[in-house]
Amino acid sequence: MARTRVGVVLLVPDPWAAEVDGLRRACGDSSLGLIAPHITLISPINVRDDQLDDVLEGVRATAASFPPLRLQLLGAKTFAPSTLVAYLAIGGDTDRLLELRRRLVTGPLERPDRYPYVPHVTVVADQPAQRLASVVAALEDYRVDITVSGIHVLRQHDDRIWRPLSHARFAEPAVIGRGGLPLELIVSDLPLRDRDGWCIAARRDRSVVGQASGHIEGTRCLVDSFWVDAPGEGIGSHLLAAVESLAASRECTHLMHLADNQARGFWVHRGWVDGPAAMTRSLR
Repeated sequence: MARTRVGVVLLVPDPWAAEVDGLRRACGDSSLGLIAPHITLISPINVRDDQLDDVLEGVRATAASFPPLRLQLLGAKTFAPSTLVAYLAIGGDTDRLLELRRRLVTGPLERPDRYPYVPHVTVVADQPAQRLASVVAALEDYRVDITVSGIHVLRQHDDRIWRPLSHARFAEPAVIGRGGLPLELIVSDLPLRDRDGWCIAARRDRSVVGQASGHIEGTRCLVDSFWVDAPGEGIGSHLLAAVESLAASRECTHLMHLADNQARGFWVHRGWVDGPAAMTRSLR
């Protein structure tokens, strides 16, 4: 059975991620460029491909029961001599962070720890103990407050780079139509190379029945893809309303979508304007 190597992490949000990467570059961290600054929840583990959907579903369900975590990146410490790593310590909602990890360590993600779990952000690894001590001394007064909005599942690719496979936001997903055919709308952030990406999945009975994704450019929200697997059930309308709500919450004033000719009627009927190059809607 084929397996996928994954890790479950809290990514350090920008602009602090760029700042931590600067520290890693200055310290000569060999993993720079291979993985973004992060707090590990589940260390890299090989998951059978037929179990991957259950793993992602479990992460989503766990994240939905937690509020955003308010954490602090504190002064550097080291695991030397047991492990030659210098890291930023974690403060803030650490009790909630530990409870989050406890709930995630189950099923295919369950395995004994080699070392006692210590939440941290690695700055540099595999350096002599003397150099690690210098890093700790230099970063003794480092302090940053961060808010983490969700959990990322990262996948390691053949080029050794860890890329996001899934993002589960903290907060209960919106559920529409309780008592009939409930539809769950799950909003995720997609960290793209040069822009803020987003995705909204419409799920029913653990199956994705529709999805919209796109990115933010200034005050414009661009809908790059939009599809529904079960037309005629109102899924598209709920999904589009969620897109417009997301755009408004991120202070966008306009939306844009390159809809194909067959779908233009759907967008026009819901208040979008059929322009020469794209469907548009103003939020002003």
